[in-house]
Amino acid sequence: MPRSPHAPSAVRLAPVATAALLLCHAMAARAQAPAAPASAGELPAIEVIEAAPLPGLNLPRDQIPGNVQTGTADDMERMHAPDLTNFMSRAMGSVTVTETQGNPFQPDVNYRGFTASPLLGTPQGLSVFMDGVRLNQPFGDVVSWDLFPRNAISSITLVPGSNPLFGLNTLGGALSIHTKDGISNPGTMVEVLAGQWGRVGAQFETGGRDQDNGMHWYVTANAYHEDGWRTASPSDLRQLFAKVGRTTKNGDVSLTLALADNDLTGNGAQEAGALQRDWSSVRTIPDETKNKSLFLNLATTQALNDKLSFSGNAYFRDIRTSTFNGDLNDDSLDQNVYQPNAAERAALAAAGYSGFPTSGENAGNTPFPKWRCIANILLNAEPNEKCNGLVNQTETRQKNYGLAGQFSLDADTGGIGHKLVAGAAYDASRVSFNQSSQFGYINPDRTISTVAGPGAFADGTQDSEDAFDARVDLSSRSHTGSFYLADTMALGASTHLTLAGRYNRTSVRNSDALTPGGGPGSLDGDYTFSRFNPAVGLTWAASDALTVYAGANQGSRAPTAIELGC
Repeated sequence: MPRSPHAPSAVRLAPVATAALLLCHAMAARAQAPAAPASAGELPAIEVIEAAPLPGLNLPRDQIPGNVQTGTADDMERMHAPDLTNFMSRAMGSVTVTETQGNPFQPDVNYRGFTASPLLGTPQGLSVFMDGVRLNQPFGDVVSWDLFPRNAISSITLVPGSNPLFGLNTLGGALSIHTKDGISNPGTMVEVLAGQWGRVGAQFETGGRDQDNGMHWYVTANAYHEDGWRTASPSDLRQLFAKVGRTTKNGDVSLTLALADNDLTGNGAQEAGALQRDWSSVRTIPDETKNKSLFLNLATTQALNDKLSFSGNAYFRDIRTSTFNGDLNDDSLDQNVYQPNAAERAALAAAGYSGFPTSGENAGNTPFPKWRCIANILLNAEPNEKCNGLVNQTETRQKNYGLAGQFSLDADTGGIGHKLVAGAAYDASRVSFNQSSQFGYINPDRTISTVAGPGAFADGTQDSEDAFDARVDLSSRSHTGSFYLADTMALGASTHLTLAGRYNRTSVRNSDALTPGGGPGSLDGDYTFSRFNPAVGLTWAASDALTVYAGANQGSRAPTAIELGC
C-alpha cells in the first residue's frame, strides 16, 4: 500500500499533511545490503537512522514511522553510480530522475511526485541537507546537484513525508547527506577515466588521523570534461571538498570547505522531425549555465554527560549562477516579410552592413530573416516581431548564512523511556537577480547572433504594440527563525510513539531597482509567514522482519523571493 502525499507540489501557504496507516517496511532500500546473521553469543546489528538534520536523534529503523531509505559510499561504488542522483534513481524506491535541462549534471529528482530541481520556477517539494546545512538555495528553493562531489558522500538518508523537523518545504520528503572524514575514510585513492563523447576526468581523495592529538582530515577533488553526445553540448566540472577536525574525549569539532566552478551546457528540447534526421541535433544554441560556489561549515558534537549531548553548526555559502541561452523568438513565427524596405536598407547601409540581396529576397534564398532583423534593431522598429532569435541572460548572486543548535536527551519517566530533542535554527540570505533579453537572428548552425543598436534589448521601448520588457533587477533579503521539539517514547519493548513539531517564521523583503517605491509594476514588497507544524507517529516491531507503523505529518512552505517578485 503506497504512502504518497497527494497534495499538489505547487502548494504555497497552505499546509501539506501526509498520513500513513498500518504500513509495513520489511526491508531497507534496495541499495542496502542485508546484515550478516549474528554468530552465537553476538548481538544482532541494529541500523541507526538520524531522524533530524543535526546529529543526536539517532533511532533504530523500526522506531521511525516511515519507510526510510539509506545508502552508503560503498553502495554507490558497488553500483558504479557516477553521481548521487543516478544512484538514487537506480537504488531507491519511488525516485525518478529526468534531464529536463538536457544536461546529466542538472537533473530533476522526483520522489512521490515532489521535485528537487536546479531550474528556477520549478515547484520544489523536497528539502536537501548536507551535514545539517540546507542545500535548497534561497532564491527559488532550487538544488544545484553539481556543486558537491560524489566522492565526498559517506551516506544518504531519504526520509519520506512532510516531516516538520526538517523545516520549510519538506512537503514530500527530506534527503540528508553525510560527508566523509579522515576517521572513517583513511588512505589515498587516485582515479583517471576516459570514454566516449570526449569524456575525460581525474579525481583523488585522501584522509587520515593523528591518534596522539585527535586531528583528522579528508580532501577530495574532481575535474571532469565531456563534449556531450549532442551538438555543441560540452560540460566541465571542477570540485574541491576538504574537512579538517579534532576529536576529543567528549566530542568532535570540524571545519568543512567546498568549492565548485562548473560550466554546464544543457541544450533543450528539439523538434521530433529534426530528431528523426539527427538525434544529436539541437534547436538553438547555446544554453549555458555557470555555477560558482563557496561553502563553509563549522560543526560540533559534544557529549555533555551520559544522557545529554549537543550538536550544532554555523555555515556560510556564496553562490553565483549565470546563464546564457539562445532561444527562438515565438513572436516572429507569424511574420512572412523577407524584403527590407527602403528605410531598413538605408539603415543597414549607414551602419556599414553589406552583402544583403539588392532584390529578389525571398524564403527560398534567405531562409532566416537576418537583414530584416538587423534593420529593425537599428531603427528600433518592431525587432521583437521581426527577429527570430532571442538571447536571454541571467545572473544570480546569493549569500546564505546561518547557525543551528540541538540538544538530545535520554530520559525515563514513570517507566517510559524518552528520546528527546530540542533545537533552534536561524537562516538568512541576501540575493540579487538580474535578467536581460537581446534580439538576434538564428544562423544555419542554430547559433544566435545579436546586433548592437537602439532596439537590441527587450526593454519595452520598441515601436510595436507587442513590445515587452524582459528586464529584471531584483534584490532580496530573507530571514527564517525556527525551533523544534521531538519525543520518541518507548511504550513497550517493541512499541514507540513519536510526537514532534516545528515553528517557522520567515520574512522576505524585495527591492526593485527598475521600478522602486511600490505601486503598479513594482516588485517591491515586505512579507512575513509563520506556522507551527505538528507530527505524530506510532511503530510496532512485530518481528525482526516486519514493522507496522501509522503516522500523520504536516508541513508548509513560504514563497521565496522569485515567487513574490517575478
